[in-house]
Order: sequence, then structure tokens, then C-alpha cells
Amino acid sequence: MASTMVAEPIRAEAVLAALGPTAASRFSDLQVVAETGSTNADLLSAPGALSGLTVRVAERQTAGRGRRARSWVSAPGAALAFSVGAHFPGLATSLALLPLAVGVACCTALRRLGAPVTLKWPNDLVHLHGDGTLRKLGGILVELKALGPDQWWAVCGIGINVLPAAYQGLPDAESAQLPVSVAELGLDAPRETLLAELLLELQTVLDAGPDAWPLLVAAGRAFDSLMGQPVRVIEPQHQWSGIAQGWNDDGRLQVRDSQGANHSLVSAEVSVRRQSGVSE
Repeated sequence: MASTMVAEPIRAEAVLAALGPTAASRFSDLQVVAETGSTNADLLSAPGALSGLTVRVAERQTAGRGRRARSWVSAPGAALAFSVGAHFPGLATSLALLPLAVGVACCTALRRLGAPVTLKWPNDLVHLHGDGTLRKLGGILVELKALGPDQWWAVCGIGINVLPAAYQGLPDAESAQLPVSVAELGLDAPRETLLAELLLELQTVLDAGPDAWPLLVAAGRAFDSLMGQPVRVIEPQHQWSGIAQGWNDDGRLQVRDSQGANHSLVSAEVSVRRQSGVSE
């Protein structure tokens, strides 16, 4: 399977064909490049057309970025690294649920293909391994750029391990994470098929817009890998333990501490680690 996945680069025309004519028409610009620093940085620097969705795919990323400024690199053919850009009007607060909505969309697409993945709040695609650890399949990074008063260019970056780490020939950029790949999860699908399925789900979410995201995020609680689990919360000044209670309608993680007090956590301010396994 490894050889079939890395033998040929991703072809934009094959991805568009897999999407079908109706969905493909929504992607006004879909580009595949051999190498770039970061697909998110590419799209942030050059916002796409007002109509349609813009996609940038890289066979290799040399300066990919994860949450909290962590680096994420990918070797040619061993991962799926891409970003989708869309325009949104309104206040920035109206887009607060976008990262979780994208995560739910990715879980939905991957599960439809047969990959048993869940979502670790706020932005990790993970698999619960037999030894009780969470293995990271991929990550999501959503960034906003203001284009004018109440006009936003939202870039949704997604990186997914397609082949095991040994095939990548690169050190794990986040050594605290135990990785897993779609190949190890038994998903025997070409990267073009994988990308098309993810884009179909992302198109639905992005086209639905902020008004539809609360219901999507609520339904996505079924994918929550932290619900009811002991977690370690790492804040800038201290750490503490509690039990995760799931995310609320605003996308904030609810954690009950050892004293019975409930805390509502914002993703930009904390890291959360599952006590019985590997996370963040």
C-alpha cells in the first residue's frame, strides 16, 4: 500500500473528478504544489476570489504550523497537507465555532471511509489505541485575516498522516505525541480519494455558514475523545487536574476540578492532556 500511495503526486484534475461536477464547481481554485513552507501561509498571503472556495495542497511542507506555534512538516507522499480558504462577512466572534466545525467535518469524512477517528478538543484528529493512549492522526489550524470592516478570509489548514512515521524519514516535530496513520488504521484509499471526501464534507460546512455550526458542533459531541476522561489542564501560570465534561454550545471545553467546580476553557489559553494517554 505504501508504494501505491507515494508513487504518483496528487493530481488536481483527479480530485475534481472525484468530487463530481456540482461540488467541483464550488472550488474556484484548487492547486497542488510539490513543496511549500505552509499551505495556510500561502492562502493567508493571497486571499482567493470572493465566490467559491480556494484549496492549496502541498506534497511536502517545510514550515507547516500547528496550534500554539508548533511546527508540522511532511515528507513527499507520506501525508496529506492542505488548506481551504473561504470568505465570511460579520463579526469575528461569529466564526468562533469554525475550528470545531472543521474538526467534526473531518471526523465525519474519515469515518465514512472507515477510519475509526475521534476529535480531541480543540483541533486534533485522534485514534484511541488498544493500550488506552490517544494516537494523533492529524491536526487542524484555522486562521483568520481581516479584509475590511466585518469581512474575513478564513483559512482552514489540515494535516493528516497517510503513512507510518517510519516512511516519512523525518523526526516527529511533537515528540510528546504518538502518531498514527490512515494506513495503520486500515484505510486503503488513494490520497486523491481521501482529499476529495474531506473536501466534500468541508464544502458542506463552509457553505452552510456560522448559523448552521452550533447544530453541527452539538452533533459532533459523539466524536469527543475527552468526554468523561481525566485530563490535565495546563495554563500559563499553573496546572490542575479534572474530568472533561465535553464542549458547550460556544465550543468551550467544560472541565470539573477535584473540588467539584466547573471550568469553561478557551482553546487559545490552555493545553489539555488526557491523563490516561497521550494528547496535546
